[in-house]
Amino acid sequence: MNEEIIDLGRGCHWDKSLRALFIENEEVFLRLSEIELMETFVFNLNRRMHSSDLYFSVHEDFDKEYSQKSVRNLISSLRKKIEPLKITNIYGGYYMLRKEQEYIDRDFQEYLYEILDQSSNVIIITDPNKEDNPIIYVNNAFSKLFGYTYEEVKGKNCRFLHADNHDQESLIKVREALTKEVAITVTLHNYTSDGVCIECELTISPIFNKESGKIKYFLGINKELSR
Repeated sequence: MNEEIIDLGRGCHWDKSLRALFIENEEVFLRLSEIELMETFVFNLNRRMHSSDLYFSVHEDFDKEYSQKSVRNLISSLRKKIEPLKITNIYGGYYMLRKEQEYIDRDFQEYLYEILDQSSNVIIITDPNKEDNPIIYVNNAFSKLFGYTYEEVKGKNCRFLHADNHDQESLIKVREALTKEVAITVTLHNYTSDGVCIECELTISPIFNKESGKIKYFLGINKELSR
């Protein structure tokens, strides 16, 4: 695998050595400022960047006055040249270059719910756009491990799984990750409906709206470590 070539999806790639963008193997002409902006986006692919960081990635003089309008104009110009790619606006003055899958088999899409439900790992999905970030989905593995049905946990915040053990250091890290809308992996002690303590490895991933870039869901995957 050529480490100099970064696949961006949709027939696009970035050549690090040439500092060049190719769409369907045709190089796209970019001004120097656009090249520097693309390098920053590629280095932070699928991660949000604040407009001030993007500004100073192009203008290295930190004495120069930051201009959000300048960033908007530069991104607007770049978008016109790279239409197959997605540069999304995110609330709070952030932008993100996304790599999207070019094709997903229709049968796979229709069976995705069954894949989640039959996973051996516990899967929880919450909705941070609703009050108290409630649970909106748990799979069968969740019910088998913790002894709660979907109907019993729907609409609840996941904190009930901690019983009275709310002083875990990992919970502080989880709350910070949720606030910052970033992924995290921690070890937690959760409790079954019968009060049995289970040590779990929890990975939380934020799921963003493709169009707006705003947070849509949080996906939590629990792996049992010990009882």
